[in-house]
Amino acid sequence: MVEEEIEEHKYEDRIGPQRDLRLERLRLYYVDLKQDLDDELGGVTPAFHELKDLEEIKELYFGEEAQLDDSTWPTQKLIVINTVRELAESMRIHAIRVILAANSGSTTTPKVLSNAAHKKKYSSDKYGNDFFAQITSLFHCYSKGEHKRVVVSWPDVVKYKGEWTSIASFLESSNTYKSAWALRSVLVAAGLDEETATPSALDSLGEAFSWTEKPDVTCVNTSWLSMVRSRPVSLSRLVYDDDNC
Repeated sequence: MVEEEIEEHKYEDRIGPQRDLRLERLRLYYVDLKQDLDDELGGVTPAFHELKDLEEIKELYFGEEAQLDDSTWPTQKLIVINTVRELAESMRIHAIRVILAANSGSTTTPKVLSNAAHKKKYSSDKYGNDFFAQITSLFHCYSKGEHKRVVVSWPDVVKYKGEWTSIASFLESSNTYKSAWALRSVLVAAGLDEETATPSALDSLGEAFSWTEKPDVTCVNTSWLSMVRSRPVSLSRLVYDDDNC
């Protein structure tokens, strides 16, 4: 056991410095590349700490025989680009499945999918801009630096992700079955159709939503976004009164 640890340390001492150098080169290369990919993929690109841990990318710098420098980068650049594109597509599919799971009342976290069969199943013809624009497809999160709650569609929602939060987990926490249930409660109370309702239409209703857990509790008026965040437990206890109770 001790001998194995000694050998591991020797191995790390031997390859570690060169591996770190290759990793630093990759980081610098990715700075410029990421800007172009952000424009192409609508911002759905991994941070460097996410990128470097992808298996396809680790092969470029991690192994003892790996080489990553100006002479190899033109070829390796294509590998990075294709890997990031594949990741962006898998995140689009994941966003769709998170939305569908939330709207079906599922509490199960969808697995990230990216294979060809699922790409065909979740084609952009069926799950395109119209799908993502529906009010039940929007993601609920906070604007950076303001602690202000916002509703955002895919892929713009990725811009609100924290630096050290994965895209997948951020999507899962931003559209849940509880928020979907609360949103439908709001729409029913306001008499709005979920197929045509928009955030701006709900905003225009102002702070006129309320519900009580008990009949003798005084109702407190609030906005639709606050109501979705607090998640009313029953449709029958949620009301919309534009005269304000």
